[in-house]
Amino acid sequence: MTSPDPIATSGRIDVPVAHGQLEAILKERPDPFAAVVVCHPHPQGGGTMHNNVVYRVAKALGDAGATVLRFNFRGVGRSTGSYGGGLDEEEDARAALDFLEQHAPGVPLWRRASRSARASGWPWAPATRACRSCSASGWR
Repeated sequence: MTSPDPIATSGRIDVPVAHGQLEAILKERPDPFAAVVVCHPHPQGGGTMHNNVVYRVAKALGDAGATVLRFNFRGVGRSTGSYGGGLDEEEDARAALDFLEQHAPGVPLWRRASRSARASGWPWAPATRACRSCSASGWR
């Protein structure tokens, strides 16, 4: 019996942003079918990247062969900054998407936070708005 392909890169990283950094975990696959950012529930309700559902979605996508980035919005965990009413968190989601696009060039970027089968996060407003703006700029 052979084991699945090993994860090429895995670990805690800091995504650079204007207000400092976003605490994140990157699980990189050697030949990914997609790159996915998984967003957590509303931070004012206790949401973090360590939420059980966020963890399991990220794990399932990684096990299926996607490169996955999950991160904490500003003011959560080791992420710098403080809660910005949703608008500032949209910048965080965009920064995570930009980071992953640069880190995995040429890999299709899943960027929807909706009811579709390609969902990559909670349908919380900042993540949803960031994904819509990415769609408008031509991301798949």
